[in-house]
Amino acid sequence: AETLDEVGRVDEIVLDERVHAARFPGPRLYLVTFRQVDPLFVIDLTDPGKPRVLGYLEAPGFDEYLHPLNDTLLIGVGREDTRVRVSLYKVMDDARIKVLDREYIGGDWRYAWSHVLDPRWGHRAFTLDRRHSYVMIPVEGWSREYRETPEGITEIGAGMSGVAVVKLDTERGSLELEALLAHTGATRSLYISDTLYTVAPENYPRIKAYDAETLEPIAYAPRPTKAAVRDIRANPETYSGKPVVVKGVSLRWTGLDEPPPVTRSDWVLDDGTGRIYVAAVMGPVPERDEKVTVIGIVRLGPEDRPYIEPVEVIMAREPGES
Repeated sequence: AETLDEVGRVDEIVLDERVHAARFPGPRLYLVTFRQVDPLFVIDLTDPGKPRVLGYLEAPGFDEYLHPLNDTLLIGVGREDTRVRVSLYKVMDDARIKVLDREYIGGDWRYAWSHVLDPRWGHRAFTLDRRHSYVMIPVEGWSREYRETPEGITEIGAGMSGVAVVKLDTERGSLELEALLAHTGATRSLYISDTLYTVAPENYPRIKAYDAETLEPIAYAPRPTKAAVRDIRANPETYSGKPVVVKGVSLRWTGLDEPPPVTRSDWVLDDGTGRIYVAAVMGPVPERDEKVTVIGIVRLGPEDRPYIEPVEVIMAREPGES
């Protein structure tokens, strides 16, 4: 370490491959290479002068980030086809590597990506909550969605963004996708006690807080302001870019003699003081006369008409309704 002189090497581990991930937990090196069929190697570093390959696993796809759990278990985050995958590996006594389980994120999306796959800063985007046995990674992609429009059912791709929460069971050797915590622009996650947080540095809300048991949102920062549609429409420039919460009922595609500002699926919200479009950029369009709470950002559309870009749409049906 003082002279930086070479004391040992392993040559020709594999030909025509690139290194994509490496971790050095104790006397072992875990190494992932990539080209076509992508090996995960276990290399013994007990004798620095004579490093040697102990075992390897060949499988489709590749891991961009490796996270050792203990001496025998290893988590990998990478890609396979257009999907993001989380893998749980076990290093056997004879150094063979066994895939215990894999969970795929974005299986029905056009593509999926995660900030964990960034070779420079990916390690900062990976979160392991051992208390709740959660692996949390920010993901984004473009989904294949079919939405109801005034003209009928239409395929309208939608951006997907948030933090995937994967349940880790080391006893059973299993992974299971628990939820995708929707948060546009989320690049990081963290936890404090029984609360999970997703962080989007350049979007509203900057931070969303979730209950770790139910995975339901419990707070936003900064908090949105309660607003009336009448005031938003009367002062569009004042409200433009600001987070608001508006309660009312859905009129679907009726009630406004204005063209929809974003897509043909944009729907009308009536809060009793006025009517405003809500951009159909997430989830299903509420049924007509369904009570809703819309949390979102006020934007200006054509001719500076205001509309709401939703962050969350909470649908509240009357008791007894299905």
